[in-house]
Amino acid sequence: MKSSIFITFSLHWDFNGNDQIRIDICNPPENLDNLIHEAFRSYTYGTSPDYTDDDKLAFIDNFRKKLNPANFDDYHDQYAHHLLDRAIEDGGSFDLNDDVDSSVDFAMSCYDEGFKPLYIHDESVDSHKIAAAHKTICRIIADVMAYKSD
Repeated sequence: MKSSIFITFSLHWDFNGNDQIRIDICNPPENLDNLIHEAFRSYTYGTSPDYTDDDKLAFIDNFRKKLNPANFDDYHDQYAHHLLDRAIEDGGSFDLNDDVDSSVDFAMSCYDEGFKPLYIHDESVDSHKIAAAHKTICRIIADVMAYKSD
């Protein structure tokens, strides 16, 4: 079983890896509220206060993506293997209509694969740790939503 679930935040949101913090969301640090406040303040730096609600939603979306990073290279490879297997079963050929249908199927499956909910259902993590992670996720969202500029 996995021992924990980690997420990385940038304190200055410069996307170059500097000043990042790594949070164990199953066992968050005592100063989590301050860390999230600083990360969000940095995220909104230079944005008009009129767009704070937009920033809150975007920040939470980014958090969700980081919580459940998709590995699209692996997914793409798996899907390509699926198409090849199907072609072999069908006699080893593709026709243009199948290719278009496959492209649409692939796009729809990528969309589904890209949606990662905040709710964690991972049987490789102890249920008590998942419950703790859910509390931390709710706490992070509440902190972001309650944010008032300094």
